Amino acid sequence: MAKANDFTVRQNAVIKERVTPLCLADPTPPSPEGLKIRGDGPVFFVYTAGEVEAVRPRCEAFMKVLYPDKR
Repeated sequence: MAKANDFTVRQNAVIKERVTPLCLADPTPPSPEGLKIRGDGPVFFVYTAGEVEAVRPRCEAFMKVLYPDKR
């Protein structure tokens, strides 16, 4: 994916790290302040309402690109 989209390896890793938890989470609507999703241990992923609105409708497509070998 990184090569196809001219992303650096680091940019690709950040995209994968940020998109995956949001796409796998319960589709709770964000509050005006955003959405907080529990990760492993004391980690939380925090998204703005705009990020949630932009990413969620595209989760199926993102996940196919991020994890092409998973079905």
